[in-house]
Amino acid sequence: HLENENLDCVEKKKIALDEVLLERRRVADLTEEFNRLNAAMALVSDEHLAAAGLITRAELVGKIAELTGDVVEG
Repeated sequence: HLENENLDCVEKKKIALDEVLLERRRVADLTEEFNRLNAAMALVSDEHLAAAGLITRAELVGKIAELTGDVVEG
């Protein structure tokens, strides 16, 4: 009976270790993705101040439309 409990504990420990390794991999993947996205959003040296803080393409398109309207309307 004790031997069966010991084998059960060993198996549970192996499963837990596998889960920890999987979670570590997920964290590494998410960190990599975060760093990639963060780099993609980094300001460039000649970026116009009007573009600062825009996060999505929709925001950028909206800002372009706004600025175009300002130029056209004078």
